[in-house]
Amino acid sequence: MRPIGISERLVMAIAAVFLVVALSVGASARAEETMAVHSIRETPVVLAVRAARDAVVNISTERIVQRSYLFGDDVFDSLFMHAPLSRTEKETSLGSGVVIDNQNHILTNAHVVRKASRISVKASDGNIYEAQLVGWDVKSDIAVLKVQGAKPLPHAAIGTAKDLMIGETVIAIGNPYGYSQTVTTGVVSALHRNIDVGSDATKSESLYDLIQTDAAINPGNSGGPLINLAGQVVGINTAILNAAEGMGFAIPIYRAMRVVEDLLSYGEVHVPWLGISTETMQILKSRSASSGGGTVTAVVVTFVFSKGPASGLMQMGDYIERIGDVSVHSEREFRARLKDYKATDSIPLTINRNDSSIKIVVRARQFPTKLARQLCYEWLGFWVKEVALSNRLLGLPGRSCVLVEKLMHGGPAEKAGLRTGDILIQINDKAITTLADFRAAIKAASGRGGIYIEVRRGALYLRGTIP
Repeated sequence: MRPIGISERLVMAIAAVFLVVALSVGASARAEETMAVHSIRETPVVLAVRAARDAVVNISTERIVQRSYLFGDDVFDSLFMHAPLSRTEKETSLGSGVVIDNQNHILTNAHVVRKASRISVKASDGNIYEAQLVGWDVKSDIAVLKVQGAKPLPHAAIGTAKDLMIGETVIAIGNPYGYSQTVTTGVVSALHRNIDVGSDATKSESLYDLIQTDAAINPGNSGGPLINLAGQVVGINTAILNAAEGMGFAIPIYRAMRVVEDLLSYGEVHVPWLGISTETMQILKSRSASSGGGTVTAVVVTFVFSKGPASGLMQMGDYIERIGDVSVHSEREFRARLKDYKATDSIPLTINRNDSSIKIVVRARQFPTKLARQLCYEWLGFWVKEVALSNRLLGLPGRSCVLVEKLMHGGPAEKAGLRTGDILIQINDKAITTLADFRAAIKAASGRGGIYIEVRRGALYLRGTIP
């Protein structure tokens, strides 16, 4: 074998250098190609989900219920049991939520956690924590939970829903049917939607100003976030229409956070008290400064408290056209819009009086609960007192009762047939056994046109409305 000369060694070295360079260039080109492909796949949706998904949690609830069964477990029971059997059973349900701060507060729907005896939260890291209910508001379908004894969980960025655009891409993240971190995409289909919720038989609640989206929302998504392409929460998914595909609804985040503020501060929502009662009525179009005949639905002021915030600003017979810059057409919608304000805010209203629109500002207050009896007497015309139950009042729950002590002559209560000595059983949906119950019921009814009432008179149970 002949020895390799210097010139040959030089050629081989140069060839090796070129080979290394070529390999490096090839590897770099492949890396750049891979990065380019990855960049194409890393869409705004992917980036938004990545920013928000770890803040989404799975909520599991348990509640204990009593169920009655006509028959027992064997033939003997079915033949000889005279009363239905009562059994304690455990019901479970699933929902979603989103962590909203570094104190582990979780925002979800009220219907997800309603009546739960135990609430568990599964975080994005797979750990399961017990959660405490901070507060809820059924009418706005918002609840706040708090995870105890855990390190700070990832929390979402809160955006705004006030500048949402029809057709804008939105993303729903939740746990439908228990499948964690499920992502669906769609667009904002419509804004300012109002829907009735509840059973088909009694749709007793309405949700207002909702975001409508075609992002797929299924059972278990309730309480999860609706996010924009910036990864910010713009809504809380709350409802689907069973009769329609591709229609889901979310509560705007600004409205949800307004409720959260009160729940964290007070454990309940403090609705501004204006010192008025209102009813939904049909009025002539001429009063609304519209041309043509017919009627329109309006929020009519039916009572103004003499020492309330609106005293001197509003009169019976006025009707409310707008609250802020939003038109209102029913009492329930007006009360729902009031929740967008703090209890002590100055609230701008547009009212119509004698076919003229007038802009006013009412400095709201919290309802003066201690004055509930005085306000009830001024408004409805009856005064109550709490008395201890005696043996002749067997059958009434509790150790005390609230009875009608005084009636205003010619007042709404007297005209409705109420009598002194009547025992209050219920006001609207609240049972009455103490003066505290009465005050809470009047507070909840404040602002409405009247109340539903049930009383006991001797052996009779009577019900009706005032006025």
